[in-house]
Amino acid sequence: SDYPEPPIVLVQCSLFFLASVIVGEHGDGISNLVCARSGTPFAELQKKAHSFEYELLAAKLRLPYIGLRPDAASQDWSFDLQTVEEAVAKAVSFLPQGSQVPNLEPAEIKEETSAEAAPSVEKGQSSDPTP
Repeated sequence: SDYPEPPIVLVQCSLFFLASVIVGEHGDGISNLVCARSGTPFAELQKKAHSFEYELLAAKLRLPYIGLRPDAASQDWSFDLQTVEEAVAKAVSFLPQGSQVPNLEPAEIKEETSAEAAPSVEKGQSSDPTP
């Protein structure tokens, strides 16, 4: 993510290097695959007009590749959740036996995001900490 500012290159590269599985949408950020360890599975959320550069990069880097095409009825970027879950399960199946992969169930994700929700601001108050 580029918000609020782009992450430091070393941090981005470290995240890709340490990842057990990489899942991401087609775009510039996926170029960080060059930092991934050989054998790290990669699932790409493709655009309707699929280009093959990241599929080819994954092959050159010896990363198992899973391509997900958007729903046929969507304009460009709509994916069925079950399809994404199946692709992630397929990516995990490429990992060596005994690998530790976090189990993030939808309920756990929901709890984490709701716990991190921004504090409420009463009417007439500003959430901006600067004077």
